Parts: sequence; structure tokens; C-alpha cells
Amino acid sequence: MLDYALSLDLPDSGNRIEGRAVLTIRRTARIDTLVLDLLSLRVDSVLVGERATRFRRDSGTIRIPLPAASSDTLTIAVRSTIGPTGDATGFPVSTTRATRQP
Repeated sequence: MLDYALSLDLPDSGNRIEGRAVLTIRRTARIDTLVLDLLSLRVDSVLVGERATRFRRDSGTIRIPLPAASSDTLTIAVRSTIGPTGDATGFPVSTTRATRQP
């Protein structure tokens, strides 16, 4: 990871907090998936570059497919919402892992 920026939107009323993490990563190996550990946060959307990207969610992580023909440096934006039962501990990214292409 080269850089990251975190932002929170704390409304004057209501019980939802919106967060955004923008990560700048550099591929140092042939990887096709970025895995982010997001604990129990609900992920609303993911952008790779400026393009909306489908992601897979499992127990505490999301898997973001990375475009094969892109440059070595990528910008990933993850938007999440924390509601009244959400837990913001570790918001928004605690660890990252990469999956190698076969």
C-alpha cells in the first residue's frame, strides 16, 4: 500500500455514519484479487480507479477483483455504512492480502 485516506460523514441527525477509504496500492506481483479485512462493516460500494466493481463478501473480508490489463498502481475506494448495530472498531481496513494469479 502506497497511501490511504479515510473520511467519515457524521450527520447532525440520524443514526448512520458513512465512511470511505481510498487506498493507493502498487502491484509487485501478478495478483488478480485484493482481499481487505473489514471486520463487521457493511460495504456499500467499491471502485477500482473510477469504475464500480463487484466484490465478494465472506466472514469479515471482501475480495475485490483487479483488472488484468491495468497499471501497477491502482486506486481502490471502499464506501461503507455503520448503523445502530454496527461496530466501528478498526474502521475501515485492518489488514490487506493479495491473491496471486495462476
